[in-house]
Amino acid sequence: MAEVTKVCPMHGGVIRRACAGFLMLAFAFCLSPGSAAALGFGKLMLNSHLNEPLNAEVPLLLGASEKVGQVRVELASENEYRQMGLNWQPDLERIRVTKPEQQANGAVIHLYSATAIHTPILSIVLKATRAGRGTYFKQYRLLLDSVEAAAMTRREQQPAVLPLHPQAEAAALLPTSVVADDFWSRRLRYGPIRSGESLGRIAQRLRKDKRFNNRQVMLALYDKNRQAFTDGNINQLKEGAWLDVPAASVVSSYGNDAAMQRFSTLLRQPVKLVEGEKQPLSAPAPGEVPAAEPKQPPEALQYSGKISLNRGADKQGAASAPADAANDQLTSIHSELMAGKLQMSELGKSVAGLNSSVELIRQDMQKLKHDVTAIRNRPQAVVPVEPTMSWQVAFYVLLAGVAGLLLGAMIMRRRLFGRAVPAEQPVAPAVSEKQPVTPAAVAKEQPVASAAAGQPIAPTAAEEPPVAPPVAAEKQDVATLPAEKSAVDDELIQLLNKVEERIGRCDYEEAGRLLEAVSNRSPDSLRAAALRAQVYHETGRTEERDALIDQISASSDKDGWQHFSQLLPSHVWNACFGDGVEHGSIQGKS
Repeated sequence: MAEVTKVCPMHGGVIRRACAGFLMLAFAFCLSPGSAAALGFGKLMLNSHLNEPLNAEVPLLLGASEKVGQVRVELASENEYRQMGLNWQPDLERIRVTKPEQQANGAVIHLYSATAIHTPILSIVLKATRAGRGTYFKQYRLLLDSVEAAAMTRREQQPAVLPLHPQAEAAALLPTSVVADDFWSRRLRYGPIRSGESLGRIAQRLRKDKRFNNRQVMLALYDKNRQAFTDGNINQLKEGAWLDVPAASVVSSYGNDAAMQRFSTLLRQPVKLVEGEKQPLSAPAPGEVPAAEPKQPPEALQYSGKISLNRGADKQGAASAPADAANDQLTSIHSELMAGKLQMSELGKSVAGLNSSVELIRQDMQKLKHDVTAIRNRPQAVVPVEPTMSWQVAFYVLLAGVAGLLLGAMIMRRRLFGRAVPAEQPVAPAVSEKQPVTPAAVAKEQPVASAAAGQPIAPTAAEEPPVAPPVAAEKQDVATLPAEKSAVDDELIQLLNKVEERIGRCDYEEAGRLLEAVSNRSPDSLRAAALRAQVYHETGRTEERDALIDQISASSDKDGWQHFSQLLPSHVWNACFGDGVEHGSIQGKS
């Protein structure tokens, strides 16, 4: 059994979730074009029972230009259920939806599950999506009966074959249960009462024929179940209560005018809303089904008692059909009026709460204005300014002066110490690519300068002595040329150190400019020549590099060439003479 409903919660926190779901659906419909209205679902056909795998099919309604392959149908997600105000049940995770299939009667989708479904009341929301044309939702409420109940229903629905006998003999041949008491209701007991249900709706659900009108059933239910109503008010059912259904003889006794006048008096009882209590149960608006309260699993309707179908009251109900239709219409109108009263009462409470909140806000604003006015009118106290202590200022100035004197003394001492150290320390071995220039190295470069200027060089021994370490050679030069120490210029050493620093930073342009200044002061400096050869090498000027090295090789003796080779970086040496010639060897001299 499938029942299509719409969900629109009315109470408590369910309103927010329902409104969010409604807005989502409205937004989806607004985004879809005009042709999207052709998409829809037909009536769900259920082919399974409770505690069996689900088997159902739903017709898919498409427009004339729509194709089955353009539509994708699936079960709504848990988040979409929550936004619509519906509870997600575990059995929904096992339900699968097939792709739409084109059959002779149109497109059809199938709902199935691999395992049994144990939930008697199941809300299924189908979601149809078309590319670029929006989304369509449809809710079905499945009422799953057990196999035994379904078999009993089928047996009772089979028409009774009556023999062609006279009227008296036909009554004798009918079943005893029909003759004795042909029960008018679908159930012997109804419950539990859910939020939003009204007595009129319950009476309509219980009636299986038109033997009694809705007013008779409502009044009979009220008198038999006084404990199920709040303060005896027929318009306020207690949530969770059960209703015992009276017999047909009892219901028929309420068909007189006195009973109807009493029923009208009971209907005029006001609906009482007490602060802190739950909102009384009432009939929802037409076409709407109340949702369960938030954070509580939906409690399935439970029925107890005998199921019996009436076979002999059709003629009796047909006679009173017009009156019953009028009574049903009046009952429906009354239910709608009661629902409107409850809504108006709830709106009145909301408006009263808003008015109290606005009044509190006004009081707070008045207090704030009063405080601001008091602050503005308050005389400002003059804070006395303490005089500045002159001795503190003098102390800080004196402290800064002492610190400056100490710093200046340290700088002067460092400068004096830097000038005195080069003349006293011995020459270090020339083994690194970058070594500082010392007075001994400058003194050693003087013979090379004399050779470059065409001056005679002191003769050497016939046999070349073994190559002495650079330190010993430099010490010998320092010992033989003591007069040249006074010609060493500290600024020349500083310039050469700056050249090395610029080359290390790859600032070859500035290094070349500094080398020009060095050449103006000491054109024959071997260290300056080695640095210039390195600059030529780093900037790709190989011809100028080779010419400079050839010039130094031709104009210097063995010691001078060895000293120049040690000053020349290893990668420049290897680029000129190859890896086979040892760095600093006399073999590199041409």
